[in-house]
Amino acid sequence: MRQALALAERGRGHTHPNPVVGAILVRGNRVLARGYHHRAGLPHAEIEALSQKGLQPRGATLYVTLEPCAHHGRSPPCADALVAAGIARVVVAWPEDPDPRVRGAGLARLRAGGIAVETGLLARTAGALNEGFFTRIRLARPFVRVKLATSLDGRIATASGESRWITGSPSAWYLGKTIRSIGACSITAPFPRQVGGTISPQEVSIPSSFSGGLSIACNTGCEACFKQIGRGNPSKWLDPSGIKTISSL
Repeated sequence: MRQALALAERGRGHTHPNPVVGAILVRGNRVLARGYHHRAGLPHAEIEALSQKGLQPRGATLYVTLEPCAHHGRSPPCADALVAAGIARVVVAWPEDPDPRVRGAGLARLRAGGIAVETGLLARTAGALNEGFFTRIRLARPFVRVKLATSLDGRIATASGESRWITGSPSAWYLGKTIRSIGACSITAPFPRQVGGTISPQEVSIPSSFSGGLSIACNTGCEACFKQIGRGNPSKWLDPSGIKTISSL
């Protein structure tokens, strides 16, 4: 299951509006196949694992981080595919997908198809992977994290305005991994994403001969970082409407 959770982590920030899911198919002590959900519209983790060439899944055990889906969306139901493949046993980390289209129906289909089902293995870790998805489904709002960098007396600078870096490297890594670029569309070079970040910013190359105004449509607000190579003033290339410039690299 730990391997399945590590696979699920690879999809973080890329699967919206779907959850992140990882799956490992085993027989005895041998791993037969691996899969994870890469992006919305692409195969789910279970299907990716079942689709690997030369696989003979009948009688195998599947470890999966979230309840297999039971509804027709962009992809057919994973629960039906597992039954059809002859999977003998399914071990699910997080026992129930809160999505009302699933919510226990996937497990019910597996059991009805003769598959032995176990739930709850490393459930807390699996739940933490999908905090954002669960909050959106259950409460119809985003999952919000707040990071405060203050001194022990609650200050961010001295009375004269002098300041220094308060946080340390672990905090900066955490910021890059779980907070930076969440919930905003970005137009940027590799900054602000750090290794293990959550959402890949979109890089846009603008030739030096470009002289017009670049307009970007965003429904949640945009943040733009510029990396200038050569001459020109990149701040003049953008229509400032709705765009906050956070850095000129």
